[in-house]
Amino acid sequence: MLWALLLAAPGAAHAQLEEPADAAPAAAEGATDSAPEADPASPAPEAASDAASDAASDATPEPGSLGSAWMEQGIGGSVGVAFGGRLTPGGVRLTGTYLYRLSRTDWFDGAAAFTLGGNDAACFRDRQDVRVCDHGAVDGFAVDFVAAVRRVWPARNHFSPFARLGVGLRFVRFPGDSVAGLAVPLLGGGGVMADVSATTRVVASGQLEVGGGLFSRGLGTGPQLGLALSLGFEIALR
Repeated sequence: MLWALLLAAPGAAHAQLEEPADAAPAAAEGATDSAPEADPASPAPEAASDAASDAASDATPEPGSLGSAWMEQGIGGSVGVAFGGRLTPGGVRLTGTYLYRLSRTDWFDGAAAFTLGGNDAACFRDRQDVRVCDHGAVDGFAVDFVAAVRRVWPARNHFSPFARLGVGLRFVRFPGDSVAGLAVPLLGGGGVMADVSATTRVVASGQLEVGGGLFSRGLGTGPQLGLALSLGFEIALR
C-alpha cells in the first residue's frame, strides 16, 4: 500500500505542472477570438488623411483661378477716363461694380458710373439755322446704370482675361449749353484681372460705347460713341 502511494505522487505532481502550460494556449486563443475584427467599410487612417488634405486643397483656391472666393459675389470700384465728343460726354469716370456668379465662367456685372468733364459751351446754329453741338472729348456730365455679362477665361501666370457685353441707361448733361438728354449705349469690351489675395484682385479694362439718345434744346436725337479705360479693384462679399 505504501509503495502504491509513493508511485502515484510523482504522477500527480507532473499533471499539476503540465496543466498551466496547456491553459496558456487556450487563454491566448480566447483573447484572439474576443478581439474585434476590423470593419472593411471604415476608411483606413491614411485614406482619411488624404481625403482631408484634398478637401483643404479644394477649399483654398489658387491665385487667379476660376474658383477664387470673390467670384461667387463681390463688389468693386474703379477710376478711369472716358472719351466722347459732340453729344457723348467724356471726362474722369468713377465706377462702382457689383458681381454675381451665373455659371462657372459667366457673371452678372452691374455698375453705376459717374462721368465728370468740362462744362464749356459748344452749341451753335449753323447756316441752315439748325442747332449743333460740338463738345470736346472730355466735356459734359453723365450718370450711367449698366447691366452686363462678364465671361472669364482660365488664368495664365495669375492673370485672368475677360470679355464684357452689356447695355446702359445714361443721363447726360452739358451745363455750359443747358443741354440734357437720355441715352441708351451698348457696351462691349474686356480686360484682365490679377489676384492680390484670396479675396481681392486688381482689374484693368477698356470698352467701346455705341448708341443713341434724345436731347433737349431742339437737338432731338443724336449718337453716342465713346471709349472708356479704367483701373480698379474687386473684393469678395462671401
